[in-house]
Amino acid sequence: MSNGNSSFSKKFSSGAMITLLLVVMAPQLGLSVITPSFARMASDLNVNVAQLQWTTTIYMAGYALSMFVGGFLAEKYDAVKLQAFGLIVFSIGSILCAFSGSIFPLSAGRFLQALGGTSATVLCRLIIRRRIDPAFRIAPLANLTMVISLTPALAPLLGGVASLFFPWRAIFVVLAVLGITLSLLCLGFLGSAKADEPSLPSLASTLSSIGASLSNLSYLWYSAALALVWMSYFGFLALSPGFFETNYGITGISYGVLMLWPAVGYWFGSYLIKHTANPTKFAHTSIMVSGLVALAVLLVGLVAPLLPAWVVIAILCTQFIGVGATIPYSQNGQLALPLPLPGVSTGLFFFIQMMSGAVYAAVANSFEATSFRSVLAFVAAPQLVLCLAFVAISLIGGGGKFRVPTRK
Repeated sequence: MSNGNSSFSKKFSSGAMITLLLVVMAPQLGLSVITPSFARMASDLNVNVAQLQWTTTIYMAGYALSMFVGGFLAEKYDAVKLQAFGLIVFSIGSILCAFSGSIFPLSAGRFLQALGGTSATVLCRLIIRRRIDPAFRIAPLANLTMVISLTPALAPLLGGVASLFFPWRAIFVVLAVLGITLSLLCLGFLGSAKADEPSLPSLASTLSSIGASLSNLSYLWYSAALALVWMSYFGFLALSPGFFETNYGITGISYGVLMLWPAVGYWFGSYLIKHTANPTKFAHTSIMVSGLVALAVLLVGLVAPLLPAWVVIAILCTQFIGVGATIPYSQNGQLALPLPLPGVSTGLFFFIQMMSGAVYAAVANSFEATSFRSVLAFVAAPQLVLCLAFVAISLIGGGGKFRVPTRK
């Protein structure tokens, strides 16, 4: 749990916190910065945009695998050094993408990008777990969530501007340079974040940790909450290029500007939960309210004609406030659970999140969901399910074994 000694800190140094915030941007930059160039990439690689959207799903599959592998290896190796190595792998994947002549090496490069760079999602939180006093973790976790929420908005915008001046291959080269730079910053500013008793878990102990996690009802609740809101948000990210091009003819920098606003809702939810006196109560309220908004989104998709793009974005911006609040709430709750092999349990936690998003996006892409009705349905459904699950547990949990966790 610690960084090699028995004491925790209340906060990171400014340099360490800034480094963590920069590093945790890598997964979302890798995911979204290239999206505005999809039309040009499709032309160069002789494929269509719908086929390129599958590379986003492949990226998420690598993202999911990285969560579990990163958490597993962190039981023995320093989380900071693992993160630095992962960013080098991210750079190698970016170079492979830059020199791809077809969609197949591009897909392999995207997978490598995710496998290396996205380890930040679990490793940065393990660094917080091992370095920061439990009573003070919600602030750095919320900071990470706010940066993560803004990056998917800023990345398409930056990518859209870059696409006006540079070929898409140059964008991947910039990502490679960024990965190397962030790796050096990790080694220079983050110090050490070792497990108390570093050792690579045996198969038996790994399976035991997985079993203990999956039999813990609070762990299951936090995992489900995180997975469902991520399915909603990532489902929108994955479907948005085809949706806006097909229905509104929006691509490039215009797409990047439009995608800024849903992430503002995500960011605002994270900001609110960071500054509220009772984060758990706020998260539960946001789950309820966002579920009602999701129901409204679903009904609008079913009965309304095609709405202007800005109206769709405004509605989803409101819905995603719940995403921004639920993510740090669920992460903070999971980190506080007294489970064996915390690296394994944390890696599994984020694996469930990312694999849920990847599978959900794959299902949506298999239906070629680009219509107004289908996209809104895919985006709304997970948060509506979460709201209904919360209501059901709250109503019947009092007489059973489990209540929704209410720890501050």
